[in-house]
Amino acid sequence: MHWILVFIGGGLGSVVRFLLSKLIISSKYPLPFSTLASNVLASLILGITIALVGNKTLSHNHYLFLGAGFCGGFSTFSTFSYETLKLWQQGDVFWAITNILVSVIGCIFIAYFGMKFIR
Repeated sequence: MHWILVFIGGGLGSVVRFLLSKLIISSKYPLPFSTLASNVLASLILGITIALVGNKTLSHNHYLFLGAGFCGGFSTFSTFSYETLKLWQQGDVFWAITNILVSVIGCIFIAYFGMKFIR
Protein backbone atom coordinates (compact mmCIF):
# COMPACT_ATOMS: atom_id res chain seq x y z
CA MET A 1 0.00 0.00 0.00
CA HIS A 2 2.78 2.47 0.85
CA TRP A 3 4.42 2.25 -2.55
CA ILE A 4 1.09 3.15 -4.20
CA LEU A 5 0.92 6.39 -2.19
CA VAL A 6 4.47 7.30 -3.22
CA PHE A 7 3.77 6.30 -6.84
CA ILE A 8 0.60 8.40 -7.18
CA GLY A 9 2.09 11.36 -5.30
CA GLY A 10 5.24 11.25 -7.42
CA GLY A 11 3.25 11.15 -10.64
CA LEU A 12 1.14 14.13 -9.59
CA GLY A 13 4.24 16.04 -8.51
CA SER A 14 5.90 15.41 -11.87
CA VAL A 15 2.86 16.64 -13.77
CA VAL A 16 2.61 19.77 -11.61
CA ARG A 17 6.33 20.46 -12.19
CA PHE A 18 5.80 20.10 -15.95
CA LEU A 19 2.82 22.49 -15.88
CA LEU A 20 4.72 24.99 -13.73
CA SER A 21 7.59 24.98 -16.24
CA LYS A 22 5.08 25.91 -18.96
CA LEU A 23 3.63 28.76 -16.87
CA ILE A 24 6.89 30.45 -15.94
CA ILE A 25 8.11 32.50 -18.83
CA SER A 26 11.77 33.06 -19.58
CA SER A 27 13.43 36.21 -18.40
CA LYS A 28 16.43 38.17 -19.60
CA TYR A 29 18.47 36.43 -16.89
CA PRO A 30 19.81 32.93 -17.57
CA LEU A 31 18.78 31.65 -14.13
CA PRO A 32 16.46 28.61 -14.55
CA PHE A 33 13.47 30.08 -12.70
CA SER A 34 11.02 27.22 -13.29
CA THR A 35 13.40 24.67 -11.74
CA LEU A 36 14.17 27.02 -8.87
CA ALA A 37 10.45 27.63 -8.28
CA SER A 38 9.58 23.92 -8.24
CA ASN A 39 12.46 23.10 -5.88
CA VAL A 40 11.62 25.95 -3.49
CA LEU A 41 7.90 25.12 -3.47
CA ALA A 42 8.62 21.42 -2.96
CA SER A 43 10.92 22.29 -0.05
CA LEU A 44 8.19 24.45 1.53
CA ILE A 45 5.57 21.72 1.09
CA LEU A 46 7.98 19.16 2.53
CA GLY A 47 8.76 21.34 5.55
CA ILE A 48 5.06 21.88 6.24
CA THR A 49 4.31 18.18 5.74
CA ILE A 50 7.06 17.13 8.15
CA ALA A 51 5.76 19.57 10.76
CA LEU A 52 2.18 18.37 10.37
CA VAL A 53 3.23 14.72 10.64
CA GLY A 54 5.37 15.59 13.65
CA ASN A 55 2.48 17.21 15.50
CA LYS A 56 0.16 14.35 14.51
CA THR A 57 -2.10 16.49 12.29
CA LEU A 58 -1.17 14.28 9.33
CA SER A 59 -0.39 10.56 9.30
CA HIS A 60 2.66 8.73 8.00
CA ASN A 61 0.60 7.86 4.90
CA HIS A 62 0.17 11.58 4.23
CA TYR A 63 3.95 11.95 4.44
CA LEU A 64 4.43 9.11 1.96
CA PHE A 65 1.99 10.71 -0.49
CA LEU A 66 3.02 14.36 -0.05
CA GLY A 67 6.61 14.24 1.19
CA ALA A 68 8.17 11.22 -0.47
CA GLY A 69 5.82 11.10 -3.47
CA PHE A 70 4.61 14.56 -4.47
CA CYS A 71 7.67 16.52 -3.33
CA GLY A 72 9.97 13.86 -4.78
CA GLY A 73 8.26 14.15 -8.16
CA PHE A 74 7.81 17.93 -8.00
CA SER A 75 11.40 18.79 -7.09
CA THR A 76 14.23 18.04 -9.44
CA PHE A 77 17.85 17.80 -8.43
CA SER A 78 18.85 16.28 -11.75
CA THR A 79 17.49 19.21 -13.77
CA PHE A 80 19.06 21.65 -11.31
CA SER A 81 22.40 19.87 -11.80
CA TYR A 82 22.10 19.85 -15.60
CA GLU A 83 21.07 23.49 -15.85
CA THR A 84 23.86 24.59 -13.50
CA LEU A 85 26.44 22.61 -15.46
CA LYS A 86 25.10 24.05 -18.72
CA LEU A 87 25.47 27.61 -17.35
CA TRP A 88 29.03 26.83 -16.28
CA GLN A 89 29.97 25.32 -19.65
CA GLN A 90 28.53 28.34 -21.47
CA GLY A 91 30.79 30.60 -19.45
CA ASP A 92 28.01 31.97 -17.25
CA VAL A 93 29.98 31.12 -14.10
CA PHE A 94 28.34 33.93 -12.12
CA TRP A 95 24.86 32.57 -12.90
CA ALA A 96 25.93 28.98 -12.22
CA ILE A 97 27.22 29.92 -8.77
CA THR A 98 24.17 32.10 -8.16
CA ASN A 99 21.92 29.17 -9.07
CA ILE A 100 23.79 26.88 -6.66
CA LEU A 101 23.67 29.35 -3.78
CA VAL A 102 20.07 30.47 -4.28
CA SER A 103 18.83 26.90 -4.79
CA VAL A 104 20.65 25.21 -1.92
CA ILE A 105 20.38 27.98 0.67
CA GLY A 106 16.89 28.96 -0.44
CA CYS A 107 15.51 25.43 -0.35
CA ILE A 108 17.01 24.66 3.05
CA PHE A 109 15.73 27.96 4.47
CA ILE A 110 12.23 27.54 3.06
CA ALA A 111 11.96 23.94 4.32
CA TYR A 112 13.02 25.17 7.78
CA PHE A 113 10.52 28.04 7.54
CA GLY A 114 7.75 25.61 6.60
CA MET A 115 8.57 23.39 9.56
CA LYS A 116 8.73 26.28 12.04
CA PHE A 117 5.74 28.16 10.63
CA ILE A 118 3.42 25.21 11.31
CA ARG A 119 4.71 24.28 14.75
